[in-house]
Amino acid sequence: MSQLFFLNIDYKSLDLTSAREAIRIARTNGVTYYDAVHVAVSLQHASALVTDDKELLKKFKNAIPMKDALEGIETAFML
Repeated sequence: MSQLFFLNIDYKSLDLTSAREAIRIARTNGVTYYDAVHVAVSLQHASALVTDDKELLKKFKNAIPMKDALEGIETAFML
C-alpha cells in the first residue's frame, strides 16, 4: 500500500462536460450521482475506475477491483 505514495497521481476537477455526463450515466445505469462522477471522469481520461463496489464492477467495463490495481502497482515496482 505504501507504493501508492510514489504514484504520479493527477487530480482532476469536475468540469461541466463531466458533470453532465455523470447525470446521464447515473440515470442510464441506475447509480448514484456520486458514483457516476467517478465513472464519468475515469471514462473522460481513458483510465480504470478502481473500486470494490460490486455494482460498479458489474456495470462498467473500465472498473477493476482494488486488489487487481494494487497487484499491478506491486508488479510495476518489482520491475
